[in-house]
This record gives sequence, structure tokens and C-alpha cells, in this order.
Amino acid sequence: DSTGNLYIADSANYLIRRIDTSGNITTIAGNVAAATAANGTGSLPPDCSASTDNCGENGSPLSATLGYVFAMSFDPNGNLFLAESDIEVVREINLSSASPIIHTVAGKLHNAADPNNNNVCTPTTPPTPPQCGDTGAATSARLNNPVDVLADGAGNVVISDQSDNAIRLVTASDGKIQTIAGQISATGGYGGDTGPAAAATLQFPFGLALDTSGNLFIVDQGNNLIREVTPPPTYTITFPAISPVTYGSTSKITLDATVDQTGNPVASYQVDSGPG
Repeated sequence: DSTGNLYIADSANYLIRRIDTSGNITTIAGNVAAATAANGTGSLPPDCSASTDNCGENGSPLSATLGYVFAMSFDPNGNLFLAESDIEVVREINLSSASPIIHTVAGKLHNAADPNNNNVCTPTTPPTPPQCGDTGAATSARLNNPVDVLADGAGNVVISDQSDNAIRLVTASDGKIQTIAGQISATGGYGGDTGPAAAATLQFPFGLALDTSGNLFIVDQGNNLIREVTPPPTYTITFPAISPVTYGSTSKITLDATVDQTGNPVASYQVDSGPG
């Protein structure tokens, strides 16, 4: 984190552990009692996938039962996001709070209380977007094996939804989810290079990384490729001041505005305004 502490996904114990700058280790999330009881037995402690409750949702992270934590990421405020792949959710521990809680930010909990897999995304073939809750609230959406999570500088959360062959984004401003790369598909594939990322196809995407320019890099595992998604260009539109006119006048006003896209020539256009 920003103060130099190291966080470990102790996945087979279903715990999150922290090593502080003095070298001391502390558990910050998960069922310590269950992990302790299983220690030395040759068996793993029970995880959330075997539970029939909500696995500690909206409570203290130390009272929660975690799923298999495949990846973690901090946002700029110091909140920790967990990709719990076997229970099909991304959860947040708001470590920036004096009394942290754990809660779901994307996906619907899939455990023993969901024997028919209703909370797992099952895409149609061929893909027919939007699917599995896309464009709606992320907490009502369904994921399928989220294996990586990445929080950007604005607090938006990017998810590698591996078995859906898609990269999905939860926007911090409204909590909605959308596919930003690949297409939600049961089969995946390869295609779409140099075109819109949401029209491309991926094959079991895995790791994610962002550079300082906002470019997103994807480990397209099934295709043995590293693929890059570039952010859309930024446009600046400048309007000049216009002189007052009388409402209902038959004379038209010609308005020149310049549109400047970084790295490209400046374009201009005109707007004619008449009586209305």
C-alpha cells in the first residue's frame, strides 16, 4: 500500500494477510479460526463456496468467509479489491475507513446456496450483447471466473472475467458495469486487432496492467498474446464569443468553433442559428 505494507492473498487458507514495515504479519480478512483448525490436518479450511450464507457480506472482513482470492488491487484511497474467482464476485474492503467492512462491488455470490448456478454468467451463442447484466448495476451482474482486478486512478474497477472471455469495467461514479474489451462469450477466439476493443474477441484473458497514459494491457492467455487497449482521444472544443441578437431575427449567426485533438490537425466547423 502507500505506506509500504505488503499484502498477501493466502488463498488456500482463504485469508488476506499484511506484513507491516516492521516485518510483523497480521490477518486482515478471512476466517482465522477455520484456518487454524485445519492447520496440519492435510485438509483445506472451508471457503465461501461451501457456505449457504452470505459469507460475511457488509460485515467486518475478519468475520467474513472468503472465496479463492486470485488477485487484489488497491484504489487511490487505499481500499482493497479482491477477485474471488470461485464465488464469482469482486469484493471491496474499505481499509480507508476506521471500521472496515467487506462488500460486493461486482457479481452475484455463487456458493452452496446457488446449486443451479443462477448467479454464474452463461453467455448465449453467438454473443448477443448486452449479456449477464452489462450496462446495469454491477452488483446485479453475473461474472464467470474473475481472475484479476485492477482499480484505476479514478477508482473505476477493471475485471478480467476469464471464462466469459471479456474485460469488464465498473465505473465508480454510478456503480454500473460494461464490457470494454472482448465480447461475453462461452467460446472466445481471436480477432479485432486495430478496431474497437469491445468488438474484438479474446481467449481466456488473465492478467491486467495500466500504464501512466491510461493504456490497458491484457494477457490474452488462450491466444498467447499481450494486447493493448488505448483510451479514446481527448477533444477540446473552443467557441468564440458571439454578439447579442434579437430573438426572432431573420438574420443568421455564423459561429466558428475549433476542435483540437491531440496529435491531429485542428478542424473547424460552423453552426448556423436562425429564428426559432
